[in-house]
Amino acid sequence: MQASSGSIAFEHADTVFATVINHGTSEPSAGLDVYLEAATAADRNHPYGALSVSAPPLATVYVRQQAHRRVQKGEDDAQAPQPETEAEAQQLAEDVLGRDRNCVVIAGPGGGKSSLLRTHLAASAARWREGRTSATVPVLLPAAALSQRPLPETIAEVATSTLSHFGLRHSLSAELFRAAPRPGTHWQVLVDGLDEIADRQGRLEVLSTLAAHAAEPGTPYRFVVATRPLPDGELDVLGDEVPRYVLQPFTADDLRHFAKGWFEAGRLPAPEDAAENFMAAMERTRLAALARTPLMATMLCQLYADAPERPLPAGRSGVYQRFLGLLHDRQHAQGTSGIHNQTRAALERYGPEALAAAQNTVAHLPDLIAYLAAERYGGSNEPSIDVLARHPNAECPSGVLPEVWNGFLGEALRSSGLLHATATGEFAFLHQTLMEYLAARHATRDAEVSASTYRGHFGRRIGLKRWARAKWDPHEDSYLGFLLDAWSNEATGAARMQVLYEVAVRGGNAWCRFLVRQATLGTLVPADITTAAAAHLATMAGDSGIDYGERIWSAQLLDDLGDPRGREALNTVCYDTSCAWGERVHTAQLLEELGDSRGRDALNTLATDPALDFGGRLYVAKRLVELGDSRGRDALHLLATDPAIGPGKRRHVGDALGRLGSSRGREGLDAIAADPARILGLRIAVAEELGKLGDPRGRELLNTFATDPTIGFGERGYAAKSMAKLGDFRGREILNAIAADPEFDISERREAAKVLAELGDPRGREILNFMVHCPDHDISERVVTARFLDELDDSRGREALDDLANDSDSDVDDRIVAAIALERMGDSRGREVLNALARDPDTDFGARIGAAELLEDLGYPQEHLDALNAIAADPASGFGERVTVGKALYELGDPRGRAVLEALTDSADYGESVIAALTLSKLDRTTRPWSLKRPG
Repeated sequence: MQASSGSIAFEHADTVFATVINHGTSEPSAGLDVYLEAATAADRNHPYGALSVSAPPLATVYVRQQAHRRVQKGEDDAQAPQPETEAEAQQLAEDVLGRDRNCVVIAGPGGGKSSLLRTHLAASAARWREGRTSATVPVLLPAAALSQRPLPETIAEVATSTLSHFGLRHSLSAELFRAAPRPGTHWQVLVDGLDEIADRQGRLEVLSTLAAHAAEPGTPYRFVVATRPLPDGELDVLGDEVPRYVLQPFTADDLRHFAKGWFEAGRLPAPEDAAENFMAAMERTRLAALARTPLMATMLCQLYADAPERPLPAGRSGVYQRFLGLLHDRQHAQGTSGIHNQTRAALERYGPEALAAAQNTVAHLPDLIAYLAAERYGGSNEPSIDVLARHPNAECPSGVLPEVWNGFLGEALRSSGLLHATATGEFAFLHQTLMEYLAARHATRDAEVSASTYRGHFGRRIGLKRWARAKWDPHEDSYLGFLLDAWSNEATGAARMQVLYEVAVRGGNAWCRFLVRQATLGTLVPADITTAAAAHLATMAGDSGIDYGERIWSAQLLDDLGDPRGREALNTVCYDTSCAWGERVHTAQLLEELGDSRGRDALNTLATDPALDFGGRLYVAKRLVELGDSRGRDALHLLATDPAIGPGKRRHVGDALGRLGSSRGREGLDAIAADPARILGLRIAVAEELGKLGDPRGRELLNTFATDPTIGFGERGYAAKSMAKLGDFRGREILNAIAADPEFDISERREAAKVLAELGDPRGREILNFMVHCPDHDISERVVTARFLDELDDSRGREALDDLANDSDSDVDDRIVAAIALERMGDSRGREVLNALARDPDTDFGARIGAAELLEDLGYPQEHLDALNAIAADPASGFGERVTVGKALYELGDPRGRAVLEALTDSADYGESVIAALTLSKLDRTTRPWSLKRPG
C-alpha cells in the first residue's frame, strides 16, 4: 500500500499546503503574507466535500473534538514531564496544536485527523492576517512526500504542485521555509497520513527525518504528526519527550450538532427534528459507535438525508457499499455532463469500435477503480492511468492516439467521485479507508480470488501449529475488516467464521485482540466469536502471573468492547502490590482517562501510601491536583508534615502547596525555615521560597539571617541576595555594607558588590572599580575583580588591567598576569604587552622567555618564534642565554636558530665559540666542530 501526496484529503483538501510565492523579492514578510492569504482559504472546503454534491463549509459542521494525552513509558516517576496546565491531559484538540512544541495526534480510520489539521491551519492563518500572531505558523505536508531531499525544498515543491491549479503563476520559494517565519517563531509542519506509508521501514525513515530536524540547534521547525495507531515502538523514534494525544470520538451531542449542520446544508425540512430522528436510528443499529468518527458520520448523514425512511445498513462495510452506490447514482445523474455523453463527444470520431471500447470501460469503471485501489494498497507507485491501461477492460483500442485514450481514462476517474486529480496530474483516492474498502472488494471479486485472498491472509495464521504465534499489525486492521465482512456474505462464510470462533475459544492472544479490534472498528464479527474472545481477554486481564503489559492491553480491549470486566481488571491492578508502583500509577491514570472515578480513588490511595517512596507519592499527589481533585492538596500536606521525610524534600512539597494558594504549604515552609536544628543553607532557601509566595515571614527571616553577625558571610550574603531579588531594599543595603566593609574577606566583598551590580544598583560597580585599582590587593584578586566588571559589560575592568600590564613600575610577573587576563577577555592589548615584554632588554631573561612562551600557549605560535628570535638576536642578552634560545629555535624548526648559533661561533671569546660550535654539532651531525674557525 503506497500513499500518494494527495491522499491526505479529499477534493481540494490539499490546496493549502505550506508555501511562499517567490515574486522576485527577498523580503520574507511579503512571502509570508501571500502564504497566509492562501492558507486562510483552507476553511472554505470541507475535507469530505467530494463525498457530497453540496458539501457544507467546514465551519458549518466542524465539531471541536477532545484530545487525550496518552500516558507513555518513562512517565511514571516523579521526574516525568508534568502537564503544563491542569486540563492538559484532556483538552480541545485545537489547543494541543496551539502549543509551540512537537507532538503526535492519533486517531483511527476517519477519526478527524485531516479535519483537525485543516481547521487549525485556517484558523491560525486567519489570526496571523489579523495581526494576532503566535509562536508558530502551520504548514501542511503529507508524510509520503518526505524524502531524502532537504525539507524546505520538499515543502516548496509540494506546495507548488498543489496550488498551481488555483491560479498560482509563480514557483514557490524554499528560502522562506529554511528559516523561521519571523524571529522567535517556528514553522509548524503538520505531517498528515504517516500511517498511509505501508512499509514500516519507510515510516521509520520519515520519523527519523523529523526527529533529526527537531534536534538541530535553532531549528525553525515544530512537527505535528497525525497518524492512525501504529505498531508498538514506532513512534519512540521521536523520543519520550514528544507527547502523544489520542483524538477522541464524537460524543452524542457532538454527533447531533454535526448531523444538524449537514441536514441544514441539504435543506431537509425541520433539520433539528431530522437530527433527533437520525440519532434514534443510530441507537437502533450497530452504528452508534461507528458514527462517532467524522468520516463515518459524514456518510451516514448523507445516507439518512437521501432516504430518511429507509433503515440504515448494518456494519461498516454496509455503510460503504450503500454510500458508494448513492455516490454512483449522483455522479451519473448529471444530464449532458455525464460520463457517457463525454465519452461519445471525445471518441465517436474514432469509429464504433473505439466508442464501444470506451463504453465498455465506463461500464466496468467500478471494478477498474477497485483494481487500482488494490494496486495502491499493494504498494504500487505507478501512475494511475498506466495501471488502468494494463487492464483488459481499459486497454487503448487500435486507431486511438494514446494521449487521447489516456485523457478519456482520466476523465472517467475524475467523474467517478472516488478520486481527485492532483496538480501533478496524478489521481488520489478521497480517503485511505475508501481505498481499503475498494481494494478488499477487488480481492474478493469472485470465489476463486476470494479463497486465494483468505489463504494468503489467514490460512498461514490458522494452521494448528502456528495459530498461537500469529501476529497482527494494527496497520492492517481496516483492510482486513473489510475482507472479513466480504467473506461473511459468501457461501463459505459460515465455515470461515467457525474457524475464527474455534481459534478465539482456544485462546490465541493475538487472535483475540485482532477480533476485538475488528468488533470495535465496526466489522460484523459474529456475537459468539466476540463473546469467546472477550472471555479469553478477561482471563488474561485478571491473571497477575503474566506480563503487566499483556494484562493492561487485554483490559483496554475489553473496555473498547463496552465490557465492564475491562475497567474492573484495571481497578484490580491499581491495588495489586505484586505490580511495581509505577505500573499501578500508570493503570490508575488509564482508568481516570476513561472517565472512571475509581482511577482518582486509586491515585489518592497511592499518594497516601507510606510504603511508596517520596518521589512517587509527590508525583501522584501533583497528578491529583492537576485533575482538580482536592485530595491532591491533602496528600501534599501529608507529605509536607511527615517527620519521616527529610526537610529538603518537604521544602519542595511546601513550595508546591504554596503555589497552589494553600496556607498549609506556607506554614510547613515557615516551620522549616524557623527551625534552628536545620542546616542554615536549607533554612535560607526555604525562607526565600516563602518570600516568593508573598509571605512576609520569608523576608523577615532572611533579614534576620543577613544581619546576624554570628553567621558567616557566605550565608549572610546568600540571605541578603535573596532579599534583594525579592525586591526588599534592605537586601541591597546589607550587600552594600558588606561590600564596603574591609573587615570582610575580599572575595566576600567582591561577590556582594557583584550581586549588587547585577540587581542594577550602581554602587556595586563603583565598589568593584575601586577594588580593581586598589594596590593593596593581590594581583590575582584584582584580575578576578576585573573579570567581574567585564562580565557586567563595564570597560573599566579591562582598562585597569591594561594600565597594570603597561606599568613599568609594577612587578613583571604581575604585568604578565594582567596581560594574560586581558587576552583571555578577547582584548588584543594583552598580546601586545607580552610581545613588548619579550623584546624588552631591561626585563629579566626568565620573564622574557615566559612572555614569549605564553604567546604560544595563547595560540600565537609565530609570534612566539619571533619573540624568541628577538631575544636570541639581542646583544644585550648573555651568551649562555642566546645559546639556549638559539637551540630552542633550532629544535622548533625555525632556521633562525641555526643562524644565531653560527653567529655565536665567531665570538671573540674562544671558549664561547667552542660552546656554540659544539651545541650546533650536536643539533646537526653534518657540522663538525673542528671545521669551525680557530683562534690565530
